[in-house]
Amino acid sequence: MATRGQIAYLADSDTIFSIYIHYDAYPENLGKILNTHFNSDEQAGNLVMDGNDIRFIDDDGTVDRFDSGGAKQIRSEEPEDLFNYLYDHADNSAADYVYVWLEDKWVDLKMSKGRQYFVGTLLDQIRKSEPTMGENSHYVTNEEADEDARMNEDYQKRLWQYRAGIIK
Repeated sequence: MATRGQIAYLADSDTIFSIYIHYDAYPENLGKILNTHFNSDEQAGNLVMDGNDIRFIDDDGTVDRFDSGGAKQIRSEEPEDLFNYLYDHADNSAADYVYVWLEDKWVDLKMSKGRQYFVGTLLDQIRKSEPTMGENSHYVTNEEADEDARMNEDYQKRLWQYRAGIIK
């Protein structure tokens, strides 16, 4: 089974390019490869913008590409909107993980942790500070996001059982 992902490159403050990767996008594999072989602004930009969608990347950094597809440009003047659009794009591609090059480092994000975690993490990274939130807001921790994902999975399972008549 494929672990799908998106590899994104923040080209400037209002533009992200994102490309699909089909296999082995989990952090222990792709995260390690990106940090080893694509660890500069030029390398990250070239990986995302120079070619078709990616089938997989070997441990040595060799990129195997599909015959079609390519980077999608996402634009917005507001960083929060930009990252929300990236989240939607990744979600529509059934990505499990998203890797975003931000100036000098890769940020990896697990899609199942949800939109608030995804967008909040990227905003925090570009601000390089604690999140700015209203007094009644709550920053979601990794543990809370994991618990939310588990609760959603349980809900989906119970809903399916209810609809199938297994439980009442």
